[in-house]
Parts: sequence; C-alpha cells; structure tokens
Amino acid sequence: MTIMGKQRPETYLNLVDQLLQCSPGEEEQILNDNRELIDADLSQHMLQVADDLLKLGDFSNAARLMNLAGQLLGAYGNSSTAMAFLIQVLQAVVDSNVDPEVVYPLLQANLQHLDDRFADVLRNWATAKLLEIDTEQSPSIARLTLDFGNLMYGFPSGSKASNLEIAIASYEVAASIFTPDTFPQAWAEIHHNLGSAYSNRIRGERADNLEQAIACHKLALQIYTREAFPLDWAGIQHSLGSTYSYRIREERAGNLEQAIACHKLALQIYTREAFPQHWAEIQCSLGEACHQRIRGERADNLEQAIACHKLSLQIYTREALSQHWARSQHNLGGAYLNRVRLERADNLEQAIACCHLALQVHTREAFSHYWALIQMTLGEAYRQRIRGERAGNLEQAISCYQDALQIHTREAFPQHWAVAQSNLGLVYLDRIRGERAGNLEQAISCYQDALQIYTRESFPEDWARSQHNLGLVYSDRIQGEQADNLEQAIVYYQDALQIRIRESLPYEWATTQINLGKTYSDRIQGEPTANLEQAIVYYQAALQICTHESFPDEWAIIQVNLGRTYADRIQGEPTANLEQAIVHYQAALRAYTLSAIPIEQAKTLFHLVE
Repeated sequence: MTIMGKQRPETYLNLVDQLLQCSPGEEEQILNDNRELIDADLSQHMLQVADDLLKLGDFSNAARLMNLAGQLLGAYGNSSTAMAFLIQVLQAVVDSNVDPEVVYPLLQANLQHLDDRFADVLRNWATAKLLEIDTEQSPSIARLTLDFGNLMYGFPSGSKASNLEIAIASYEVAASIFTPDTFPQAWAEIHHNLGSAYSNRIRGERADNLEQAIACHKLALQIYTREAFPLDWAGIQHSLGSTYSYRIREERAGNLEQAIACHKLALQIYTREAFPQHWAEIQCSLGEACHQRIRGERADNLEQAIACHKLSLQIYTREALSQHWARSQHNLGGAYLNRVRLERADNLEQAIACCHLALQVHTREAFSHYWALIQMTLGEAYRQRIRGERAGNLEQAISCYQDALQIHTREAFPQHWAVAQSNLGLVYLDRIRGERAGNLEQAISCYQDALQIYTRESFPEDWARSQHNLGLVYSDRIQGEQADNLEQAIVYYQDALQIRIRESLPYEWATTQINLGKTYSDRIQGEPTANLEQAIVYYQAALQICTHESFPDEWAIIQVNLGRTYADRIQGEPTANLEQAIVHYQAALRAYTLSAIPIEQAKTLFHLVE
C-alpha cells in the first residue's frame, strides 16, 4: 500500500475564496467545516493569495488573509513535519505487518510529534486519502488505521493522554468505513477497542468518557453474541464490568452490582481450565469490584475480594507472569488495608508486605505509573498503621504520597494527582511532628487542590469526600475563631450529605453523621443543651449502619463519643446520663482490646475512671 497523498492547490484556493467572501466573524465556522484541509500548505497558499492581493492594492483582504494564515501557522506550524512522520510510521505498520518491535522504536524516536494535534493530523490524512482512492480500496485504509490505533493504545512511552487521543482518532476513522452491515466483525472490534480507549481516556470529562465506553461496548455486543462469538462476548463482558466499576453516573451501588454480574458472565466462558490467564485477570477485576461493593455485608465483601486476588495468584506467579503477579499483590494489599475481620494491626502489616512484594517488580524505572499507585496504597497503610511509632508512620505516609506525586502530576494524571492531594490532607490532619496549626493549614490546602479536579459535576462522590474532609480540618482548626471554624465544619459536612445519602452511600453517610455529632458536641454557637441532643441524634443515626459486626472500628468510635456526650449532657437526670455514659464506654472496650488497639483502650479506660 502507498501511504503518500497528493497536493490539493485547487481545493485550497476554493477555501480561500470562501474565506474572502464571508462576513467578518464567519471565518472560524468555515475553517471548522473544512478541518481536513487545515495544514501548513493551506497557510502557505493563503499567504500567496495575500501577496497577490497586496500587489493589486486590496490591502484589507490581504491583511485579513495574512492574519488568518498567521493564526493557522501558530496552531499547525509543525503539521507538515508531523504529516511526513505519520506517513513514515504508517508505512512501517504496513511493511512490518503491524510488528510493535518495528513500530515502537520509530514512535519512541519521534515523541515530539505524538501530541493531541497528531490526532488531527491523522484525521486530515485519512480524509484526504479517502477522497483520492477508489471506494473498494477504503477498507485497507480502515484496517491500517485500526492497526495503528491498537499500536498507539498499547504504546508505553510518551504522553498517555495523547496516545489515547491518537488511538481514539484512529478507531473513529476506521469506524467511518467499516459499517455493521458491510464489515460486522471489524465494526464490532473497533467499538470494543473504542470502549476500552474511552474507559481509560484522560482528556475530556471522566463521566462522559465512561458513558461513551459503555455505549461502545454495548454496540459491539450487537455483533459479538455469546452464541456466535463466545470469546469476544466474554471479553466485552469483562471490559463492561471494569467500566461499570468506575462509572460516575447513576447509583454507585447499582453500578458495582452490574460490574460483578458482567465479570461473572465472562467467567462462564473464560474458565480456569480452558483459559487460565484470562480467568485470573477476571478474578482480579472481580476482586476489585467486591472490594468496592456497597450492598451486602462489608466484611463479607472484603473477604470475597481477598479470595479473588488469591485465586489470581494461583496463576500469576512471579516467575511466569511477574507483572500480573505484582498487580495482584498490590490489589491484595489494598483489600487487606480495608479488611474488617481478624486483627486490624495484622491486616495493615499484611497490606504493607503485599505492597513491598509488588515493588520488587513494579520499580520506578520500569513501571513508573504502577510504582506510583503502590506508593499511594503504602501511604494510606502507613497513615493507618497501628504498630511502630505513630509519628514515624505518618512521616512515612507523607513521603510515600510525595513520591507518588513525582509521577502523578496534575498534567499527566489529574485524577491520581487529586487522590494523592486528598490523602495527603488526611495525613497532615493527623500529623504529630511539625507545628499543629501549620499542619492543619497544609491539610486545607491539599483538599482545596483536590477540589480543582473533584468538581461536584464531574466527580460527585470525590467532591463530597473532600467536603467531608474539609469539615474534619475545620473542626480542629487552630487559626481563626474556633466558633467560626466549627460553623464552617458543619457547612462542609452538610454539603457532603447532599451526595452522601444513606440509600446509595450508607457507610459514607454514616461517617459524616459521626463527625457532625462530634462537631455539635463541641459547638460554641447555639444553645448548649440543643447542641448535645443533636449530637446524640447524629451518633444514633450512624449506629444504624456502623454495627459492631460490619464496622467495628467506627462502632467503637461512636460508643466512645456517645459516652462523652452523655457525660456532658444537660437534659435529663444526671445520674442516668452518667450510667448511660458508662454503658457506652464499656461497649467500646469490646473492640478496643489490649492486643488490638492498646492506645484507644487506655483512653477509654481513662474516661471510665474520670
């Protein structure tokens, strides 16, 4: 196949004539309608016409064209060299029979061209090429762009965001040629790949991208039925499951149930006996969905997640499949981090151990993105760690998050950057070393940074979590008036509850109820008796979700807080209030044992003897 196109001076001149005939302000629309013609050659033709107009004394139109050409040269000044490189790399795809070992070194040597504008260069080339070839040749262009899109989707270097934009452009070109009537399998393949690309897309609104991914996968399923194409059908079910796990729109609990259902459908085809690696991959994804699951018992869900990750490790060994093994170790560490059953201290140590195993393979040099993700999990494990010196653990957590931020910059990984900022805020909130007032201000700064990405429209749950966390900081804030800070904390918590409703996010709703209770217990403004009664209402509401069986840590915190509130209670008979306080403190000791959480046990015993 010959990739090079031919010049189009007559077409350029027709476009220039349209620009000269239009009314001022209409130029942008005309250029948008003719995007396939916009390149450095068009700018040169515009300048040639402008020179002719100057010679004729038409200074107004000459200046108009020169201005437009200057704007286009600024935006597309490198398009001629980018076009030459595109033609070179497409020829390499053809000549090598789509061999990454041939194409990837060429891409690596030309990373400067692989930006978002390269996607437009690809579209322009494809549009021009389709105009100059016979209709029967167009499928070869579609197959070429599909193959190039697959190579760009898997290309490990350069800008991940730009690589995905180029892949999406390639798939969309192919989709404009391969229709479900004429090339049904190719059309389905393209939409499956488009779904995967949109699921991972960094540019654009995350919620929109995930909806587009689901729509593409569902289109592919119109061709890839279980009866006709069982393996492709199962692969799309797996992809759909992963997309539903991350979906932002619709009810979160329902999305996760859909994700689990899709993964289980995929496992009906991808059995351990017939497809061990695919089976292990789906177990890994199923484990992640169970980890996040809202419905059912939290403790049961986490045990199921641990079981799935351990199953995947029966196939993913370090010797045979080291990268997959490392990923499963990391996911297993995340499940141990949140585990409810058995000793909390042991679970956290297990989480740290799993992460360190993963780092043996996912080094910063070889796998910087995965390395940064593991640093994030380690940061959270050290933040919560019970063993070791608390102050040292928190410093280690800060170090882990700061390491992650060296890779997860706002520009390259905006969501991961926001997660790191949010988690850093939690560490600074708890930090022992350094000046307390300064740590709290740093926490506020981290949360406000996270909110630059976590808008209510794009990431409602993350936005609500940030509002909740800001409430935590303002509850303890030293700078400013304490009474004002507590009122601001209440506002943040109530904002969080606009998203954190009991039906869809029961655990998150309950934790905000707990913190509202604590803030009302400490409140300065308002009537003291009413504040304490309101605190009790919030704590009792939280206990509807945070039972001793499902959330023992949170249940114990509520018991201690209720003990304090009843000890301070104004309304009611004093002796009865004190008896009730003792009941709650003694209840907390069921969770705060000497072996599991000795510091909290000591604090609770102190309250009992006060």
